[in-house]
Amino acid sequence: MNDKDKENAPSEEKAVQPAKVRKNIHEDHRARLRKQFLEGGADNCSEHQILEFFLFPFIPRKDTNVLAHELIDRFGSLSKVFDADYYQLKKVKNMTDTAAANIALHNKICDRINFDKIKNSDCLDTTGAVYRYVKSFMSNFTVEHSYLLCLNNNFKLIRRVLLQKGIVNQTNIYLRQIAEIALQCGATNIVVIHNHPSGNVKPSISDIEISREMLAVFPSLEINLLDHIIVGGGEYYSFRENEEFLSQRKKTANKYTAELNDAFNIWNH
Repeated sequence: MNDKDKENAPSEEKAVQPAKVRKNIHEDHRARLRKQFLEGGADNCSEHQILEFFLFPFIPRKDTNVLAHELIDRFGSLSKVFDADYYQLKKVKNMTDTAAANIALHNKICDRINFDKIKNSDCLDTTGAVYRYVKSFMSNFTVEHSYLLCLNNNFKLIRRVLLQKGIVNQTNIYLRQIAEIALQCGATNIVVIHNHPSGNVKPSISDIEISREMLAVFPSLEINLLDHIIVGGGEYYSFRENEEFLSQRKKTANKYTAELNDAFNIWNH
């Protein structure tokens, strides 16, 4: 190699330096964002920064900033990203299996944590308390879901069960399912909740009929229906707070044991 070729040839130092610079910039950015979280919390960060930070451990060797922006652009917001399922997430460019799975499972893990908190400490002793609990996992459903909350005599949550997904069209089966679950777990107090994905919480004719049927059937089984609640659009409708529900219950009150009547009267006070 002559002197001119040596002069034009890239040195070993020049060949590796850009990679080192990129690595340092990448590491420094993650360290700065981590510090921002630790010092100011999530309120001190934008939506894409929160998502970018969440992705760090699942995509350790790449910049997650671009992917975070792509996810929010596609789904519309941070909360909707975490509402997306695994297969929707996998369609996004540069998404990995691990990252998609952990985003898809995040809400389910948070839901279980909230369930444990309610089960082990707080009482669901008012309609408002029930609504605050269920809105954390029911607010973004795109189809109708109905749940049964089984409570003990102190209104502690014993069990939460998904009853139906989709509109209920066989009331007798629905009522039998509720009764079987409540009796199996020893619940004397229950609350039935379902959502209206449209956001309009006004009860349908079917909703009213199901409430009437529950009030007619459950007293003979010593199951105390505390409330039937509809959630949607950041609001709720409580049948208990409706005069017709209370009137219907009075017609069957003599079928309840004194203990169940006492529990019904104490709830919400």
